[in-house]
Amino acid sequence: MNNEIDPQAASAPIPGEEGVSTAEAGEKEIDLNHLFPEEDTDLNRLFPDEDIKRLLKSISRNKKDLHTIKDRISEENAAGEEAEDDGAE
Repeated sequence: MNNEIDPQAASAPIPGEEGVSTAEAGEKEIDLNHLFPEEDTDLNRLFPDEDIKRLLKSISRNKKDLHTIKDRISEENAAGEEAEDDGAE
């Protein structure tokens, strides 16, 4: 078995990002300090890797989505309980 990395494979584009130029990638730079304003440290310096920044952005978005879903379910449950209370009287 050969453990050497194929130089051609190392420079191959990531699937789904074939058409993304370096200028476009720079425009979509993720500012972690903006995503997590409550943090005191410079998150961009702490996590300079773009893959980690994308992961943290995704986690932040998922957390917001979960809170939104939880709030909607709570509102629906409260509305359903009110409807049951009105019908029982």
